[in-house]
Amino acid sequence: MDPGIKGTLNVLEAAHKAKVKRLVLTSSVSAFVPNPKWPANTPLDETSWTDIDYCKQNGIWYPVAKTLAEKVAWEFSKEKGLDVVAVNPGTALGPILPPDFNASLAMIVRLVSVGWRQKQQEEGSLTWINLKLEITAQCRMQQ
Repeated sequence: MDPGIKGTLNVLEAAHKAKVKRLVLTSSVSAFVPNPKWPANTPLDETSWTDIDYCKQNGIWYPVAKTLAEKVAWEFSKEKGLDVVAVNPGTALGPILPPDFNASLAMIVRLVSVGWRQKQQEEGSLTWINLKLEITAQCRMQQ
């Protein structure tokens, strides 16, 4: 978790020092799910964060790291006055370029298998986005 938090702080400090007008933080949907205590049928918003205790109890470390790193970014933004916006995509998928079955394609096959899909649904983090749409959104957020 420390590398993600320290890495985020390094980028924020460099942006602040360079007088960047706006920093677009690429976080993850994992910064706000799983959150089993969030009321059912209530839209997630900026007050919804991953339940860190739940994740620790269940050994789900990626959401903990993403949540802590994003919270550090928002604290830095408030303290230093840096304009920060965050995008929280799920798994970004784009065109598959290699002609053969590689490690990335193997991961996609694993993600859509029944057992993995069920595990992801239980953790609340099976989300997908087209890579081109994600890039477009991030570019627009920079404006």
